[in-house]
Amino acid sequence: MKKISVIIPFYNGNKYLKKLKKVLDCNYEFLRKEAELEVLIVNDSPWMEVEAEFIDTDKYTIKVIKHDQNMGIHQARVTGITNASGEFIMMLDQDDVIAKDCLLTLFNEIKSSECDCVIGNGVFQTKEGDKIILNTYGKTILAKDYHSYLVMGNLLSSPGQTMIRKDAIDSFWMKNIMKTNCADDLFLWCLLMKRKNIAYCNKLVYLHINTGENFSLDKLNGLKSDNEVLQFLRRKGTVSPMFLNLFELRYKYQMKMNGGKNEGGLVRLYPIILNAWKIYGMFLTAVNRLIGNKTPEYTESSIFEY
Repeated sequence: MKKISVIIPFYNGNKYLKKLKKVLDCNYEFLRKEAELEVLIVNDSPWMEVEAEFIDTDKYTIKVIKHDQNMGIHQARVTGITNASGEFIMMLDQDDVIAKDCLLTLFNEIKSSECDCVIGNGVFQTKEGDKIILNTYGKTILAKDYHSYLVMGNLLSSPGQTMIRKDAIDSFWMKNIMKTNCADDLFLWCLLMKRKNIAYCNKLVYLHINTGENFSLDKLNGLKSDNEVLQFLRRKGTVSPMFLNLFELRYKYQMKMNGGKNEGGLVRLYPIILNAWKIYGMFLTAVNRLIGNKTPEYTESSIFEY
């Protein structure tokens, strides 16, 4: 049988283990006849021991790997992937929730499409309420195009709404570790989506919970992390300079909007470029609506209740 490896960075996270165990156990019951499951918990808070009694099971393999010092979420994910024995990788945050059949749903799609990565849809919790992550069909198409991440930023909420073939993960991402937590997934998408072998699964499989302990809504930290991605991509040298310049325009514009330095000049063009990209997405949405394609509606919260 094929094997799926779920990578979970752990940081002072014992309070999440009971819920996490329920999520994994339920997904295993859907998955067990189709694929093996292993879970790798990477302890990036070495001052705290993972309370193993909350995650112990004989249904699937659980490995706990401990860093000698805090190294950040990117390194924790890389450590997990390096030690994973599965052909397919899912990266979850310790406070993430996935649908009860998420692993099976994404596994069936990545297996049947023979793609490098499958993107599922999901729900993002914000202060204004729950929102569909890819809320138009145009966005589901743009999310498969690496140019969109350079121009618009991260279209996905988390690696937890994707499943990836391990051998498709770029070695440059594995070797060049970000110092600032937040945009290592944007870094990954800019390299992975460039392979152009991405599938979209039109189901809600992921729930991003804003616990106040993640960086999802921390704008300035996110922008600092984005700038680090930009420098890595320039060093990589495989991304079009024009789109790297657009990435830089986006970064400078958003820094300006969040109280940073007023760059002036070409930065003023960024809203025009962004709107043009959004109009393209609206066109894709309209075309797909005509042929009956639309994103799922969030009507049954029970798929995320454990």
